[in-house]
Amino acid sequence: MVTAEFHVVSASGPMSFKEHMSLEEAILDKVRHLPPAKQEEVLRFADGLQREPTPREVPARSRQREMKWIADNRSAYAGQ
Repeated sequence: MVTAEFHVVSASGPMSFKEHMSLEEAILDKVRHLPPAKQEEVLRFADGLQREPTPREVPARSRQREMKWIADNRSAYAGQ
């Protein structure tokens, strides 16, 4: 059993209290008081936390066209 400090924001404002319960028990207590649809949402969220994020490769975009346009048009916009 661990002593955990919880910071809760309620309608009357933030409050802090200590209880003797494990983190797992605290999470279960919160989830049990949710409606079934919200419990499913919590489960989907927890499943997402367990999955390893797959790194995405973003293809490098060629800037040759932009660089050519700048070189060709630099003098036309020089005084602005």
